[in-house]
Amino acid sequence: MKNLTKIFALSACFLMVSFISKAQTYVGIGIKAGIPIGDFAEYAGFGLGGGIALDHMAGENVSLGFSAGYIAFFDNEIAPNVTGSSIVIPLLANVRYYFGDGSFTPLIGLGIGYTLVTQISNVELAGTTNEFTDDYNGFTINPHVGIRYAPNDKIALFITGDYNYILNEVEVDLIQEGDPVTGGPDVVALDPYAFIGINVGLSFNISK
Repeated sequence: MKNLTKIFALSACFLMVSFISKAQTYVGIGIKAGIPIGDFAEYAGFGLGGGIALDHMAGENVSLGFSAGYIAFFDNEIAPNVTGSSIVIPLLANVRYYFGDGSFTPLIGLGIGYTLVTQISNVELAGTTNEFTDDYNGFTINPHVGIRYAPNDKIALFITGDYNYILNEVEVDLIQEGDPVTGGPDVVALDPYAFIGINVGLSFNISK
């Protein structure tokens, strides 16, 4: 499942970039704030980062595109002398629908792809801090809503809010009965992460 998800995500990305490069192209840059929710909120604090995007107007009100981001979630106290933080890198293929064609345009969209998550734990013991890292990568669903303001056909300001649900895959050691020391085989278990994202940025029309 893990390898199949990676292959799907990477294939979608390459196909999307190849498609967009042959048509009208918009490139966007922006900053992103992240608020972890659910179990994720126990292991990381507020997040801040940025991203880039490519988009193509496949129809009058529909765009297809690809986005990549980098978000650093700051330290949060997990337990006494233990803090957690995370690095999140989402890679998404996106479809959006725009309501109307005026300067102010509401939009809804859906992103599907793969997210790389590095969970960092710092444990302080006897005056020494030890750092531990684990990978919680997984298939990602990203519904979002927002508004775009385009004063002309060359540049646009966008503000969006999104919900990111990451189906993380983690390896867990099974402890077999009668063998508490060496344990059992590794199995894959799901430990989903989720966070709310707020994005602000600019999009530029770079078509010829």
